Amino acid sequence: MADGTLKVGTITTSSGSGTITIGQSGETVTIPSGATFSSGTTSTWTSTISYSTTLTSTSADATTTVTGNYYNLANIYFFSLPTLTRDSTFSGSDVLIFSFTSPVTVGSTVDSRNIVGGYKVQGRYSSTDMTDDGQTYWESTTGSSTMSLVYQQMNSSGTGFIRLNGSGADLDITGSFIGA
Repeated sequence: MADGTLKVGTITTSSGSGTITIGQSGETVTIPSGATFSSGTTSTWTSTISYSTTLTSTSADATTTVTGNYYNLANIYFFSLPTLTRDSTFSGSDVLIFSFTSPVTVGSTVDSRNIVGGYKVQGRYSSTDMTDDGQTYWESTTGSSTMSLVYQQMNSSGTGFIRLNGSGADLDITGSFIGA
């Protein structure tokens, strides 16, 4: 078959459904400079943050909402929430943050990337402060749209909740997961 240029407006399968393959193994498909390749969607969602300003709590007693951003590529969701600040998001109170809601239900926790970081962040469980060598992360379960926030004490087996401790404290939450 001769090399050439295919000029069409739309490519569909002959049956109206199924898979369309461009190229084959070992070949490179090139998108020319100036052309765009649309393969995902970008949008926002309202995430509900569950928290408590009672620092001895082991469950949330309040919620607030923030608008997050996400990109969906073949049912893989990449997301970020705006920075949660002790001074503005939570009206200047120290706070324990328990969970947030994701843009869609989690279909699989395989290859999830859970990134949580911030300033003046520590762990707390009941009346115990966790200030030594801790790691913050979010975790989820398949079939849920609620992501739990966890503080893992690295020098022991203890886990607790994420605490924003003191003026200027803030928390950034981003990550990716497979949607249902």
